[in-house]
Amino acid sequence: MSTKQRFLNRLRLLASALSPFPHASGYQFVLGQVPQTAEEQLEHFFRRFEVLPLELQYFITDFMLRRCVMVVSEYVIYAAGFDTRLESTAPPPPDTDAKTYDETILKQYGWVKDFVDGVNKQVNLDEVIFSAALQMCLYGRAAFEIVRDTQGVPVRLNVLPVHPDHAETLKPIIDERTGKLVKFTLKTRNGDITYRPEEILYFVNTDLDSTYYGLSDVTPALPACIIRRELVKTSPRIVKRTSDPYVIVSVNTLGFEGTKAELTQSLNEIARGMDSGENIVTNHDIKAEAIYLNINLENVTQYDKERGNEIAITMGVPRVLVNEPNINRATSETEIKAFVGGRVAFKQRYIKRVLESSVWYGMLVRLAFELKGIPIGEKQDAPVNLKQNFRVPDIGNLVEQADIASKLYGNGLGPLGVSAEQSLKLAKLWTPEVEECFQQQQQPM
Repeated sequence: MSTKQRFLNRLRLLASALSPFPHASGYQFVLGQVPQTAEEQLEHFFRRFEVLPLELQYFITDFMLRRCVMVVSEYVIYAAGFDTRLESTAPPPPDTDAKTYDETILKQYGWVKDFVDGVNKQVNLDEVIFSAALQMCLYGRAAFEIVRDTQGVPVRLNVLPVHPDHAETLKPIIDERTGKLVKFTLKTRNGDITYRPEEILYFVNTDLDSTYYGLSDVTPALPACIIRRELVKTSPRIVKRTSDPYVIVSVNTLGFEGTKAELTQSLNEIARGMDSGENIVTNHDIKAEAIYLNINLENVTQYDKERGNEIAITMGVPRVLVNEPNINRATSETEIKAFVGGRVAFKQRYIKRVLESSVWYGMLVRLAFELKGIPIGEKQDAPVNLKQNFRVPDIGNLVEQADIASKLYGNGLGPLGVSAEQSLKLAKLWTPEVEECFQQQQQPM
């Protein structure tokens, strides 16, 4: 395959992956108003999403960034899953074996674990954790409203907007003297809604300054995403200049009789008829000179690939898991070990602390005792508590890694194979604002 053909195939892949619609291919985007050139089509496509936060824009339009975010979120929860473990709040008696004591506690209070596991299943906690991990990557934080039934049992966790640029966004209110979280305020078009801290399941990514806003994992990768977008925008011009020469045309107009406007119109008609490969018949005195450009397409392709690798490295994602070929086994194993033991483990530890706090498992354990008719005082500890246990995939088991990778790709059905629209729905980020952008894309011509 020639260098030019490889480059053209790469551009088609970029354009296809950029589109959030599974049926889109090449540069044929479905738009309300069809621009005249491929460059205008691409510009029109990107402009549709400018109303969204920058991180979300590139999650939709840059397939490599989307792959990286999806892989991180997938490994946090779905790669190996999780379970819960019942634990006594009191130490075992001196002469009692710890394992035997744990078994006794489980038999005595197993109904508490069953109740909490049932609530987790009711609210789809695995999907909530996936959404939380993804939003922490994008925005640096995630928030879910705890919706309860008449008995106070959680039945649903509703996603709340957390990006500061959203028209409606959740704001944490901090006591300036103590630095503690006092309440949350949700700004809406109809006024502010106030939530107590115990009414919100709240996750923060790398909250170094204790502002409860956190840091986005995506932000450091945005410069590479911006470069890739500009490359895609200019790719139609590169293709055209590679296949078609610049043509300098000289037309003798000394004998032309007419106005300047008529002369301009006549010249434009000649120019329009000079497309590559078209025959022209005219009685004008025309001289043309073709200038061919020698564009190094291999360098352009390599530059794009390097920016894609830069995004994966910045996000800390093993390149082998985002479909980057030619990565040797030793490098792949090293990158996967660093990934699972670093970025993934960090998010799991933080999510574990939030779930085990009084906002979720602590609250559910107390509620289980209350519904059983065993009230627990406000300052009194429950006899048991529940621990979140994230299972970790076996790094050394390459067969397991291959299985995980196949789930990620899933013949186009896994997290890496789905469109941007499906990814947003999986992450519970399919808001009316986002849906409107996609509907504009699908308006009939």
